[in-house]
Amino acid sequence: MTCGWLRIQPIMMRGRSRWKREKATGMRSKTRWTEQRILDSFCKAILAADARKVEQLLTKYMGKTISVRDNFARSLHENFYHGLMLGILGYQQNWEILSNRESGDGFSDIQIETKGMEESVGIVIELKYSSEEKKMEQDCREALQQIKDRDYDQALRNRGYKKILNYGIAFYHKKCCVLAQS
Repeated sequence: MTCGWLRIQPIMMRGRSRWKREKATGMRSKTRWTEQRILDSFCKAILAADARKVEQLLTKYMGKTISVRDNFARSLHENFYHGLMLGILGYQQNWEILSNRESGDGFSDIQIETKGMEESVGIVIELKYSSEEKKMEQDCREALQQIKDRDYDQALRNRGYKKILNYGIAFYHKKCCVLAQS
């Protein structure tokens, strides 16, 4: 018998099959709760410009959720991680997530406008896929330079954001490197 993503072996003894189903459901709820904690911590780290914590939590999340085969098509590597980030960031209901929006002299990968907070924060995220693990930090630096050179935070400044955080995030399989600037 299948219950969600868990496979349950029915037991013929009276009452025990129900207990096993309830226990399986409880395990599933615990997994959701753990993932929610990771996502909450991730979003708080983004707002705090804690690049090390963002990197740690994003790597942990990818380790639990994706396969190295998920981005098998070489030409679509960055697109895969872009979609992954949009899904994770979409968890925050009071954030407006903007994908591939024109700003300055180009299109930033992701812009975030926070709402309902004491201090509104604008966030620009530029993503890169690294061809080798050892190039991840260099690719992050290039992403941050691209944000600066192409003035990707212009739209946020024009909308009145005083605090703007810029992130360069590089991915390689299930690993990432994150650098932040404010």
